Amino acid sequence: MSKDKFLEKIAFNAINYIKNEEEIRLKKTPWDFEIIDEKEEFIELKVFNGRANIYFLVFNQNKDNEDISKLNTSGIKNFRNLKGSVNLSFFKEYEKYKQIFYNFIEKYKTSGQIIFTGHGYGATISLIASAFYNMESIVFSPLPFIVQKSWMENYSINPIIYVDESDPFSGNDSKFGQIVWKNSNHYNVIKINSNKYSHDIKNFKNLF
Repeated sequence: MSKDKFLEKIAFNAINYIKNEEEIRLKKTPWDFEIIDEKEEFIELKVFNGRANIYFLVFNQNKDNEDISKLNTSGIKNFRNLKGSVNLSFFKEYEKYKQIFYNFIEKYKTSGQIIFTGHGYGATISLIASAFYNMESIVFSPLPFIVQKSWMENYSINPIIYVDESDPFSGNDSKFGQIVWKNSNHYNVIKINSNKYSHDIKNFKNLF
């Protein structure tokens, strides 16, 4: 967790901007921000204070409940150079967008700190990308894509993961080959229980 949850506040605000068109606000800080690029799948957000730059890739794909359920299969993807394994369907989804993450790194790697972020499906793809590219990530309500917990050893910088235990997509206890986020005690997961039983970034609003 970052000091005063500053980075998490930025990530939350940026995701909320995409999903709910609410203004990004950085109150009572010396930091300013600029949306450098905005596409259907992502925005590039620069946060700066004259001495340091932080670049957020805010990945977003709108998936409805039916789409998410179809992705949650029992196929497994193992890797030669990474520990653990992940859900095959989610890995295939990552493959569709991996160039976006690579291009972002190449664009800003010498300019400042880089962070991947997203909610739900976007969180899942961001977490997979941050393992492959060894980048920081701050995510909310990732879908349960990890099959073996040793996958988390692929992160040299532990991702910051927020999970709402009442989110219907935080995991299915009866699903084979799936590590359930809401039951996880070994990933440094930050849990809340909004009691809203919805898959919504707004469930985390009271934290920030």
